[in-house]
Amino acid sequence: MRAFLYLLLLSALPLAVQAHKNSDSFLYFHDQSWRLDIAVEDLQRLDDIDRSPRDGVVTVREVRDAEAALGDIIDAGLSLTRGQLRCALDVKLIGFTQHSDGHYAAWQLESPCSEEPEGLSLSYRLLFDIDPFHRVLYDLQYQGETLKLGVLGPSDPTLEFARGDVWSTAGTFFWQGMLHMLLGYDHLLFLLALLLPIARGGEYRGTRRDVLKASAWVITAFTVAHSVTLVAATLGWVVLPSGPVELLIAISIVVSALLAIAGRDRGRQWLLAAGFGLIHGFGFASMLSELLSGWRNTALALASFNIGVEVAQLLVMVLLLPLLLVANQRVWYRRYGYYGLLWLIAVAGLWWAAQRLKYSP
Repeated sequence: MRAFLYLLLLSALPLAVQAHKNSDSFLYFHDQSWRLDIAVEDLQRLDDIDRSPRDGVVTVREVRDAEAALGDIIDAGLSLTRGQLRCALDVKLIGFTQHSDGHYAAWQLESPCSEEPEGLSLSYRLLFDIDPFHRVLYDLQYQGETLKLGVLGPSDPTLEFARGDVWSTAGTFFWQGMLHMLLGYDHLLFLLALLLPIARGGEYRGTRRDVLKASAWVITAFTVAHSVTLVAATLGWVVLPSGPVELLIAISIVVSALLAIAGRDRGRQWLLAAGFGLIHGFGFASMLSELLSGWRNTALALASFNIGVEVAQLLVMVLLLPLLLVANQRVWYRRYGYYGLLWLIAVAGLWWAAQRLKYSP
């Protein structure tokens, strides 16, 4: 019973999660030209700037009208220091730009300390309390050379102005790959919809080894497929808009769950993993493509990120399969619980699809 309740919670949890793409901000430090790009949608979360007619759409004028208040909020959420001394930081709205997932406001960051960047530290605290999935992608350059690329998050909110080494780069992107998978509930539900029929039996009724082998094939097919499009999208070989990609990811969850309910996926889970994995790869690439373009260590960052995703997938499989196998020994689960979980997954996918249509830029 406990196993079933756990799985029920796992399936129901994403219904409370945002349906649109997890929010990202972008920090650019190019010599003394510093800029912070924040999604217009995230500005609304920082302050209620949608004044009139409160239609859920934030306009350029509303952002400009709220520039002073937003500037104060952003200034309070950033802390620039050198050793024990705090450096003054001035925040100014300089315009608007477009990233893959929509419109962003560009804020210029000015500080007298920017003339000597070595030894500086920037602490970023914006939005983490509002959205624990928020990430900040940064690009640190000096005299035309990229010193460091990376990601800030709630557990690592501080950027040191120093040259990054190979190991720090690999570690950063490996960890971000794990987080992107573990916090990507849509990716997890897709895999769950594929693993449920395998653990239930059917052609894998023989041994647990058969179940593990079939599950490993599914994970491998998903990994190979999303690796192809992750690399292609990050390097700019294939570019797809974020909105349709996120919508197709939601649809992949619905299709996989409904095929499992109808019993039409027997032996074909690896094909579903490979086919839809190509779409999921574009979703994985959404946080990397704009940051890594043209960087000399792109291959290292991509490999580390992809390995992180794979390790997270294997951890999920190792933790999840024993629960599924135990639940499968119960008659009530085979009659009701199995189909109930798949219907919950399908409903979650439909809900996400509807919300992503609503939030599509």
